[in-house]
Amino acid sequence: MKILESQSATLTNQEVLTHLLSLSTHKPSASTSTTSPAPTIAPALKAPNFETIRTSLLEYLSPPRSSDHSPAPPSPLPDYTSPLYSSATTKELLQRLKKYDLSKAELLMLMNLRPRDLGLLDCVVEECDERFGVEEQEGILRVVGGEGVGGEGDVEMA
Repeated sequence: MKILESQSATLTNQEVLTHLLSLSTHKPSASTSTTSPAPTIAPALKAPNFETIRTSLLEYLSPPRSSDHSPAPPSPLPDYTSPLYSSATTKELLQRLKKYDLSKAELLMLMNLRPRDLGLLDCVVEECDERFGVEEQEGILRVVGGEGVGGEGDVEMA
């Protein structure tokens, strides 16, 4: 096999989580009907450490779950299972950010981190202060924060 183009596409955290959740690693049990075929997994995914990596990524990208005994610590990551992270809202977000002429890497970081303040936005967008005025930076924060995305108002982030 020959690699023609390395890293031709990048994925958002939400896309990775969706893919991992869609992977079926259930083994057929005795109670499973023999008439329904068990989902098959590609041989490359049967690596010995695949399940460990999959579980670790799911724990990292999934919203924290609090138990009755101890509340979960706040996650630095947003809740990628919320409606704010659907494929439709992602497309809308990209359309609304198009006017700011951001690079693909900056767009990916904005979608993954969803910065809430100018300090974090400055870390994500290269030369942010030089490229954008304060009003434009606040406009990016409003778009990324979910204002008007998906037909909703301000969406509270986790």
